[in-house]
Amino acid sequence: MQPLLDIFYLTYHDDYSEENFEQLKKLAGFPQRVIHVADIDGIYNAHKECAKQSKTKHFFVVDGDAWVKEDFNFSYIPSETDEVYPETSSAQCTHVWRAENPYTGLVYGYGGVKLFARDAFMDKAYIDVKFPVVDVTTEVAKRGYPYLPMETVSNETRFATTPFNAWKSAFRETVKLASGVATQERKERLEAWKNPTENSPYRSEIILGAKMGDNYGSANAGNGDLLFRINNYGKWLKTWFQERKEWKPLRVSEQILDFPDREAFIDGRFMINGIHQFSEWINHPELEQIEEMRQAVMLGREESIEKLQDWLIWGPKNPKSLKFFLQYLYSGKNKKFNPERCIHYMLEVHDDNSPQKFFGELMGAIINTKELNVNYIDALSSGQINSKIWLIDELKNLDTSFENTLVIGGWLGLSSNWIMKNKISKNITNLDLDADAIKFSDELNKYVTGYNEGIVEDITQFSHNEYDLVINTSAEHMNEEWFENIKLGTTVVIQTNDFHDLPEHINTVNDIDDMKSKFPMSNILFEGVKDVVRYNRYMLIGKK
Repeated sequence: MQPLLDIFYLTYHDDYSEENFEQLKKLAGFPQRVIHVADIDGIYNAHKECAKQSKTKHFFVVDGDAWVKEDFNFSYIPSETDEVYPETSSAQCTHVWRAENPYTGLVYGYGGVKLFARDAFMDKAYIDVKFPVVDVTTEVAKRGYPYLPMETVSNETRFATTPFNAWKSAFRETVKLASGVATQERKERLEAWKNPTENSPYRSEIILGAKMGDNYGSANAGNGDLLFRINNYGKWLKTWFQERKEWKPLRVSEQILDFPDREAFIDGRFMINGIHQFSEWINHPELEQIEEMRQAVMLGREESIEKLQDWLIWGPKNPKSLKFFLQYLYSGKNKKFNPERCIHYMLEVHDDNSPQKFFGELMGAIINTKELNVNYIDALSSGQINSKIWLIDELKNLDTSFENTLVIGGWLGLSSNWIMKNKISKNITNLDLDADAIKFSDELNKYVTGYNEGIVEDITQFSHNEYDLVINTSAEHMNEEWFENIKLGTTVVIQTNDFHDLPEHINTVNDIDDMKSKFPMSNILFEGVKDVVRYNRYMLIGKK
């Protein structure tokens, strides 16, 4: 018969609870060892210390703030022969039981009892690791000990015992939630952390910790070095806590949310996602090869590299195309992504067969405006491309041809380009405060029939009267004065969002009803919402 597994009660300074420890010892079997590991700097190092002291192949870890349920069974021993995942037994998995959070009402793995394999820390390949990733279970999963969620509720996590513990727990958990892939479930958990129950002890500290954590995780998504600092329970977290009253939100970029790999954000590779989405939208006949390119350059997948090389050598393309791809791949794989080379590749390899020519015009605009301060990389991000596609698809659904269109805050002119090519309007004008952006827009669209020279002006000082369609996809950046000046009967398209964290977003909305109250229409032709990772984007089309 196998011995009962060791149990470790893991605490750091003032999160120790004599009451919780006594409950744990009461529930342990006989002769099961219950060991208190205290005050180890770094959460990973603390778990590693448990592994060092463990005399069993697996061991339980119970956090200091956990009040274990009376019916929780510490006699559980994972099996070497069952198969919970393909060719993976439960003995190879990191088990995480669910816990009740009495302050948010949530029940999930946060603060739950965990079971680890000792080899996940003590194998010679990992014994010297000191500072891996943000989350211990994520790190050991990479080592071949996958996460196994357990449905049973193991404990109640009573973390709000002091102001620091309340703030720290909310901050650390929301950093993890905000820096990961933003599923709907993660969003709901973030909201719950920012809205604890009214009777929660140190409620204001939980709220502030959650807001700070959400912002820190969003701003540093993909940057392991900065995210790992939340595991420094000593000086780093204490300093943030002490300075919390003077806290100012970090700037969060919309584009970093498109692709959570920090390197891809820094060097601009995230734009390939937008290029792929555009190609999919226009039903490009070479979409399969464009997807292989995305997989090859963004993710370095050898299979995709080989497939694309074969296509470029033996397919309908000329040998020069292979040279472009190899140059492009070399820069991407070595984290020296060249955005201009990317556009050049799309032009040379894929523009000839494109049902909507675009990359030749874009390449020309890039070359002819090199001295300007414009960011065409951000303009090709997933969020930007999706918003434009949504806009044009819904305008096409109206089955109306407009005479004269004004695009407010049209930036680099991509929307103007695609609106005209989809025959939504006979004439179009792009208006923006950014003179460099308008110069780029004029270069991009100089061969587009019906495109009028762009205008650099404040929209509140500009007359809309000659336009029968007015589009503003940047309404979060301005107040409603521009809308109030539009003549009655004009068709208006508005996009905005609920991404409140950016300082330049001065006029966000809470939901579609809030948007309709800010921009009242006499006849609403379309209303909709899109979930774009960390926030929602809203669109209204109607007659003023």
